[in-house]
Amino acid sequence: MVLGYGGIGMCMLRDDPKVVDSGCDEDFSYRNLCDHLRDLRIQADLDYACNADLAESMLLEYPACMDARYLYDAEKIVEAYRALWNKQTESASQIMERVYQKGAYQVASIWEDPLYLHDLALSLLGAVGSRPLTEGFRTRDDKMFQQGVESLKRTTESVKGMGLVMTLGGYICFPEPESRDDALFAPRKEKKQLMDTCNGLRDLSTMVALYRFPRDIESLRATRALLAHDAKEYIDLMGPYMGSVDETGGNEGRPVSVGD
Repeated sequence: MVLGYGGIGMCMLRDDPKVVDSGCDEDFSYRNLCDHLRDLRIQADLDYACNADLAESMLLEYPACMDARYLYDAEKIVEAYRALWNKQTESASQIMERVYQKGAYQVASIWEDPLYLHDLALSLLGAVGSRPLTEGFRTRDDKMFQQGVESLKRTTESVKGMGLVMTLGGYICFPEPESRDDALFAPRKEKKQLMDTCNGLRDLSTMVALYRFPRDIESLRATRALLAHDAKEYIDLMGPYMGSVDETGGNEGRPVSVGD
């Protein structure tokens, strides 16, 4: 929540009794939004269970099952935004403010709900990566929206070919060590740009992992490695899942290594 919804994420620190005891504002309205987002995600899980090709999906083992869900969501979000394009809709921020103040509302279809679509975009591309998609839709800027679609398409192609585990690893492994070495000796302006790029990819990969990785201790440690930009730790933890993709989709030649 700190990465995706900064203000709300910081407010959630009030759930720590020590923070409350230190004299912070005891306004817990943020729980309305957190609870509502959780309910939207549960509704999305149920929608996936009812509408995905479970005859095939149920046979997939981890991490292939995670890849299948990513690809399903990536296809659905573009369809949903385009279906709403010519309709008048509230923005995600307007809905969040209303939920924050007044509580949850009934959602007839998650695919017609701008708040859920915004949250889903974060889970697919992170905060910065999803901005062209979400802002393009909010402002009905077709050019910006198409940039977001193309960015999502590139990521889905990577997930199809290498899997989500390796795709996220690539965000922190490919810039290392060359880009950071370059940054050390680059002019100040270029150094900042290079470091911002590395840090942006770190935040992107971490957010997607927080949404989509399971909550077992190994996956949580791998997510922490993404946040710390610790490529070695990530590979040590997730290396067993970075082999060749299963027969249904991807690397037809050798397995793709993170160093490629």
